[in-house]
Amino acid sequence: ATGTNDANWAAMNKPNMAKVVNAKYDVIYNGHTFATSLPAKFVVKDVQPAKPTVTETAAGAITIAPGANQTVNTHAGNVTTYADKLVIKRNGNVVTTFTRRNNTSPWVKEASAATVAGIAGTNNGITVAAGTFNPADTIQVVATQGSGETISDEQRSDDFTVVVPQPNQATTKIWQNGHIDITPNNPTGHLINPTQAM
Repeated sequence: ATGTNDANWAAMNKPNMAKVVNAKYDVIYNGHTFATSLPAKFVVKDVQPAKPTVTETAAGAITIAPGANQTVNTHAGNVTTYADKLVIKRNGNVVTTFTRRNNTSPWVKEASAATVAGIAGTNNGITVAAGTFNPADTIQVVATQGSGETISDEQRSDDFTVVVPQPNQATTKIWQNGHIDITPNNPTGHLINPTQAM
């Protein structure tokens, strides 16, 4: 029969947390160690998160959301895994980064990341105010879990192209003499989605 006396090796069977271990494998024959491997370093990484999403409203507000939580079967029962870091890229360049402590805590800007007006963390993800990015910008979000040597593989969102916000509906008025006024319904000082043609 084969087996091992190394508890570190045994702990790598369906582990319930990311870790770095040094382990060796023993070949056991008739209850005695017949041969032992050299020790090796094993890195058990955090689980790659589900794909994040990027959406935009008709008014131009953008919402960034992490992918759904995942359940992983381990030797100690099921464990919930989730993205805890979202890096926002615009046209291939990093704009800023948000993190969260766990899957129920709010997203906050990473201390070392750039502060960008119009980008804010929420309990469910990140909001980007209309006009923060330009039309035709390509936005991508990179999600990871963990840090350091055990950080998960990256999970990238689909590329998202920012579009011009939908203008407000125009208004019409027909006078008794048959004259018709057609007016774009742009509130005073409203620069986010003005009507430019009718």
